[in-house]
Amino acid sequence: MDWGIFALRSYHYILLLSRLFIDGMPSTRTSLYMIWLLAAFIVPILFWFPGRRMNKTWFCIMELLLGGSYYVNSVFHRYRNR
Repeated sequence: MDWGIFALRSYHYILLLSRLFIDGMPSTRTSLYMIWLLAAFIVPILFWFPGRRMNKTWFCIMELLLGGSYYVNSVFHRYRNR
């Protein structure tokens, strides 16, 4: 189950990263979004220890804060630029 969650999260963030490159935004904004996307991928993983899962509450909180805020921001900017 742990590897399944990791695989789904990795696939999701790879798709977001590929969309970031396809959109062709300015370089300053692109680097900021890349840092935000990497933080949204890496920080929640620090709280997910396979086999122990002692900090799964923090995993959920970090996933919602970082990943959710990135998603909302990307949707907002996508429809605003149309």
